[in-house]
Amino acid sequence: MEQIPPPPGWGALIKASLKDLREIFASFGEEFVFRTNDGWAAAFCMEPGNDLDNEAAERLCSHGYVPIYLFDFCKDEFLTSRWDGERWNLDRHPSLVLGAVGIRAPYSDEAPVAKPESLETREAIVIEGVTVEQARTIAGDRLRIEPGPRGAIVYQPDLDTRFGFWDHAPGHVLEVLFYPNSGEFWYRVMKGEECLGTFRPGETRTWDGTPFLDSVEGETKLEAIVEKLGIPRSFVERLK
Repeated sequence: MEQIPPPPGWGALIKASLKDLREIFASFGEEFVFRTNDGWAAAFCMEPGNDLDNEAAERLCSHGYVPIYLFDFCKDEFLTSRWDGERWNLDRHPSLVLGAVGIRAPYSDEAPVAKPESLETREAIVIEGVTVEQARTIAGDRLRIEPGPRGAIVYQPDLDTRFGFWDHAPGHVLEVLFYPNSGEFWYRVMKGEECLGTFRPGETRTWDGTPFLDSVEGETKLEAIVEKLGIPRSFVERLK
């Protein structure tokens, strides 16, 4: 079986020189891999048990960097949080964010390179067994929420709202992330904080350790998947 190098514990990506990023991270220890490309700089913590990621995020925020991408390479699922100057939001898989700027994480040197694409994303999550009113008790009134055949459909959730649904949803949370400029997308099924499966078209396995899905209930095309989930077709408009 093909061996994949172990991932870092966490990492960060900013639009800055490598020299500036090294200086900011100088007090965090020596177990870092630094990489740069096209004006972007990334740092990856290779020290087991190093939990300074929150401190690193605060330090980068204090320097005024926007956006800041913070990566969590936990064994069960890889996550990306993005600082937009006001709040942290959940973003795309780390390999997609890094691939868009031409940087590889150390664990993925033998993995396929993500195709560069626009940073624009479109997201919908289906909260099974939940009404719009119930969803608003977690999300409040600032997000677009619609009724669907399986439960409430929430658009563009921020990080805290997503975690709130993971914690309190009675059923599964079905998530679709779509990149309208490239037409690429991925889908996953969450139950609490556990990922039960990930589908990315054209892939034959997952690179983050989550269970692999070869389809979404028998469907592999985005239009058919959103129809099955009850998400309006307008979600997939502007395909290129």
